[in-house]
Amino acid sequence: MIALYSRVSTQEQNINGYSITEQQDRLKAYCDSRGWKGYKHFVDGGFSGANLKRPALQEMLEKIHEGIINKVIVYKLDRLSRSQKDTLELIEDDFIPNNVDFISITENLDTGSAFGRASIGLMACFAQLERENIKERMAVGKEGRAKDGKWHGGHFCPVGYDFKNGELITDDFEAMQVRECFKLFLQGRSTSYIIKDFASKKWTHKWGKWSHERVSKVLRNPIYIGIISHNGEKYKGLHEQLVSEKDFYAVQEIINKNYIPRKATTEALLLGKIYCAHCGARYGHKYLKHGDKTYHYYSCYSKSKVSPIMIRDPNCKNQNYVCRELDQIIKDEMKKLTWENVSVTPTKENDMLIPLKKELAKIDKQRERLMDLYTIGDFSIEELQKKATPLNEKREALKKQINELADVPKKSIEELKKTIESIPNIIDNGNFDDIKQLVDDLIIKIEIDGDNIQIFWDFY
Repeated sequence: MIALYSRVSTQEQNINGYSITEQQDRLKAYCDSRGWKGYKHFVDGGFSGANLKRPALQEMLEKIHEGIINKVIVYKLDRLSRSQKDTLELIEDDFIPNNVDFISITENLDTGSAFGRASIGLMACFAQLERENIKERMAVGKEGRAKDGKWHGGHFCPVGYDFKNGELITDDFEAMQVRECFKLFLQGRSTSYIIKDFASKKWTHKWGKWSHERVSKVLRNPIYIGIISHNGEKYKGLHEQLVSEKDFYAVQEIINKNYIPRKATTEALLLGKIYCAHCGARYGHKYLKHGDKTYHYYSCYSKSKVSPIMIRDPNCKNQNYVCRELDQIIKDEMKKLTWENVSVTPTKENDMLIPLKKELAKIDKQRERLMDLYTIGDFSIEELQKKATPLNEKREALKKQINELADVPKKSIEELKKTIESIPNIIDNGNFDDIKQLVDDLIIKIEIDGDNIQIFWDFY
């Protein structure tokens, strides 16, 4: 058998003379012109020539070692490999010992002669030099883009953005999810909670469902505060910033301290809700060990100075609170709430409504396109149902979220009434997550001013 080997990398797909089809046509014509029959095409589409981990190449090598192939023909030497070492090893260790002639038709090289083998060694050297030059030009290009405040590009655009015309453009629906990741984490929620919460809402991103790895990448990526990172350097980006620097660095502090949200926040129910009335900084959670005992307390970041980025007034002396004591004060205040003493005020349109409505509109357009394709006969009813089912599920989930967030009054008031009536039972019998959810549902923020504690409820 004669092996006709073709390869093209992703970057070369549109380069003249390198397409798989053109390589195959020329290899076939070369064999036909010499009257050679019994050839087979081995094709690696979308694989780099930088290494030998290519399925068609490995299959061809297996047949060479089985004695089935006696010639290998390529359109150009760098189709076999862009590495001088790999090219020479293939020829010296695989082709020649198995009596396989190697021919490159563009360079007119043939290992059937000593001159051909020597020439291939030189050509392989130049192929590797070209590869190194390409890498160097790409590296310089990426560094230049980073200095200009532009993302380097590539296949894996960060969640929250689309890459269009060389720029990062905000995707409203994904950006909303990114902000929610930071918000929930700062409230003491674990990555597991975030994943489950997003899954229950049918929220996905361009790469699929949320995972621990994806949430962690989002929480660590400085691109969301407008920074482009390249080779350890940071540059001011031109793209939209999705989260505040204050929140981003607060998250980094938690992560870098190996802070496990679930464990720590069982001693800090109000984390993310408390603000200092003196300087405007957040209150954070701290703990001290004394012998066998650990003491947990809330402290203004300006006073504790554990996170420089969170300091608003280095001279702030606002009061610390033992976590359990302040948690109990807030629980007691929540228990005092009755439906009779609650004054409900219609809220402004939630910031999350706009991206949710946009995503719903996109889903509706996708459903319309499916119906159009079915109408003109491109889909069977079974195929239509298979493709429409996940869209319908996501659509219903989005509609439910929009209705819950919108100022739809009757249902919202009924739910608020039910929540308030359930407060005593949840506080007395619920687990930490249940009570934490209650705090999130009812309280916007808590301000500390010495001994004075002011709660800003989410319904007044």
